[in-house]
Amino acid sequence: GLIITEIITNSIKHSNSEKPLHVEILLRKNEISRNILIIRDDGSGFDLDQLDVNKTLGIKLIQLLSKNIKGNLKLQSSDSGTSYEITLPA
Repeated sequence: GLIITEIITNSIKHSNSEKPLHVEILLRKNEISRNILIIRDDGSGFDLDQLDVNKTLGIKLIQLLSKNIKGNLKLQSSDSGTSYEITLPA
């Protein structure tokens, strides 16, 4: 719950307020019985190469919370949105 809340808060906080923001939340099981939580938005995104995790409290918190529940976080971002994929033990 905390991870989802933090991701949605980041999406809203960093969205381009000129257009509506859409956030999609998916939870599925992969072929090796691991749960995959995907949260993605269609916001303006950000440059991952310029991201300093030590200065970005939200991303750092998402990483720590994911690690705390033995999850593996995969983050992707472009000018068409941001996607967080967290693989969790079943």
